[in-house]
Amino acid sequence: MITSKVTKRGQTTLPRHVREALRIKPGQRLVYEVEGDKVVLHSHPGALASFGTLKKRGGVRQGDFKKARTAAREDWADHAEREGSDG
Repeated sequence: MITSKVTKRGQTTLPRHVREALRIKPGQRLVYEVEGDKVVLHSHPGALASFGTLKKRGGVRQGDFKKARTAAREDWADHAEREGSDG
């Protein structure tokens, strides 16, 4: 089991094994999902991650820009709603 200590200000250091397993880099955003009495932590792929679906293969566009943009907006709206619910 990997543990870390929480400071008076609510901060903690992610252990090296966790950072390596999730490929977390300095400055990267994280997503916390509360599931009952547990928290699922994963790295946030960022807004540009959805644009990989728009690359062309053999001159044919894979995916639909409007769908990718809508999915990205929904993802950010869900994320903002979760963050705002703490306050």
